Amino acid sequence: MSKPSPLLQPRLLPSMIATGLVALLFFTIFAGNLAHAAELDSILPDDHNHERLLDPFVSARGEGDGEDMIYQAEFEGGGEDLHARQLPMAYEIPNNIARPYNLNQGETLYFVFLNETVWGPHAPAGSGSTGLPSVGLTRRWEDERAGSEQGAWNTADGEGEESSIHKRANATRTVYITLNTCLQPSNAKGDSGPQGPPPQVTMYVGDNQTTLGASKPADGQQIVAAEFGFANLTFDASKDVYIAVSGPNTTSYEGIYNIEVGVSIDAPFHSYSGDAADLFFIDSDSSSALLATKNLTLDNSSSPVYQKWMQLSPPPYVIFANNQNQTAIQGVSRSYCGLESYAQIAGTQNGLRTDTVKTIMTNVTLGTHPKQQFYFQGLNASSQYYGILALPGNATERAPGGGGRVWQTMNFTTQSDGNCAILFNLSFCSDVSYAVPGNPTTFSLTSLADFYDNAAKSAYSNFAKALQQIPCEISNTGQYSLVRTCSHCAAAYKAWLCSVTIPRCQDYSRSDPWLQPRNVVQPFPNSSSLADTAFLDASREILYLNSSRNPAIDEVVRPGPYKEILPCLDMCYNLVQSCPAAMGFECPGPGNGGFASSYGMRPDGSSSEEGQITCNYPGAAYHLSGAGVVRVGWLGVLVGVVVVGMVVV
Repeated sequence: MSKPSPLLQPRLLPSMIATGLVALLFFTIFAGNLAHAAELDSILPDDHNHERLLDPFVSARGEGDGEDMIYQAEFEGGGEDLHARQLPMAYEIPNNIARPYNLNQGETLYFVFLNETVWGPHAPAGSGSTGLPSVGLTRRWEDERAGSEQGAWNTADGEGEESSIHKRANATRTVYITLNTCLQPSNAKGDSGPQGPPPQVTMYVGDNQTTLGASKPADGQQIVAAEFGFANLTFDASKDVYIAVSGPNTTSYEGIYNIEVGVSIDAPFHSYSGDAADLFFIDSDSSSALLATKNLTLDNSSSPVYQKWMQLSPPPYVIFANNQNQTAIQGVSRSYCGLESYAQIAGTQNGLRTDTVKTIMTNVTLGTHPKQQFYFQGLNASSQYYGILALPGNATERAPGGGGRVWQTMNFTTQSDGNCAILFNLSFCSDVSYAVPGNPTTFSLTSLADFYDNAAKSAYSNFAKALQQIPCEISNTGQYSLVRTCSHCAAAYKAWLCSVTIPRCQDYSRSDPWLQPRNVVQPFPNSSSLADTAFLDASREILYLNSSRNPAIDEVVRPGPYKEILPCLDMCYNLVQSCPAAMGFECPGPGNGGFASSYGMRPDGSSSEEGQITCNYPGAAYHLSGAGVVRVGWLGVLVGVVVVGMVVV
């Protein structure tokens, strides 16, 4: 064997010495830790899985089926003392998926949104869309990523590991955490127990499971108490997010809570809109109600958006309604799954649409723009109800907003006397969507609708013949008006005719000053009569009291006493302005004979008339003022037009 070169020998010795010094230094630094590990191993049984104590990254969900606890080790005093304690299992929550969990009273459930999910990919663009023509979930993350995540969102789009680690070091990502209460305990003591809903659950959020709960310091967690079954929190996360939900413990209620917890890096899984109800009360009778959304677009009828709204099938929104005497719904009125569980009138149950609510897209009521209308029966007479608009979530799995959206609660009341009936969707008088004089013993809703619609259609045919005598097709300079045409006249007459031929009906027992008593001498459909015999005797000589505006109503329908919401006077003025003077239309003025029993006036701005329908017009609904709805009707019509000829009453 050849000897090392003499030139290399002087370099070899210093290299060996340096290597030895490095090894000695390494041993000195780590000898203490090696000794502690050896000592710990020496006191454990041979068959014990003690590596679980030593693994600082032990799973937050435990190992194996049925395991509901994790074992966490804490080393204190430089590693010389070992303190171990058990933590409840934390259920892993995926992005944009919420599952139901039973929660006992006095119990706390734990959940974890893992770091890998926090920094995982966003949902595909458009996956949170509701499919509506001009309304959808806002992809807030697209607008906020650059600012709120400080560039870290790019790690979800395939950048290298080294770049991801560098960007995550000081970055956070917005996480949306929401909760819905689906079930709640019930009154355990009957009439002697509390009459309201049970107490609400509480949600605790932080980045460490050991710091969560009512007994832990508030500065280590964010605490949100649910309100009416809904809780939400926006959390800036940089690692695992832990959530605890606690159920109150009370002896006044029995049973469990059932909850959904949704977590998303895209948008809130459950939503509640508390600014407005977005649902309007059109009318009711003693057993049914008619409600409608606000105008869903203000586009004109020729626009693609308008047409897409009108063609939606099935219509997108759903409604929930409940008698206000039944208090269970109060505890979940902001929870979509809670409303499905408790509402007496439920548009959906278990995610499927029910047949308890008849709903259509329509362009009548609230103006000629698209909106969704809801009709439902089975209500109690003379009762106050809650109405709640909701939008089901996107049914696609892992879609943002999949838990649905709920709007603010609104109120409505049913009638009591039983001789008014809601009609809508008529073929000729298509703007009629309200209660009319009826008789449930002799008329079905279908036959009643035919009676009124045919009467109006027959009367209109005579007018149409008269209008044909007007030179409508000549040049503008030869027509009867420079601003109105025969088309305006026909539309104004039809609106007026339907309003006076098909009266808007209210209970006779109502005392509002704008209501006009009608047909007071006739018995009710149940054969009872008004008790004030002196008033009845006096009324026999007063035509507007002892009969309806249309005599056929008293002769054929025989509704008995009711009160009419009179047509608005400005409808008559619009008719006079829109039609040729030769047709002889004229309107009675306030204070003149026949006015008070023939026409009503719009609300005067007083608190007593605020939100009321004081006169009837196409599209009338309750509580429109201040609701952001374009007011409809015959606005801008000049008042005080005098035309010699026929007075229309």
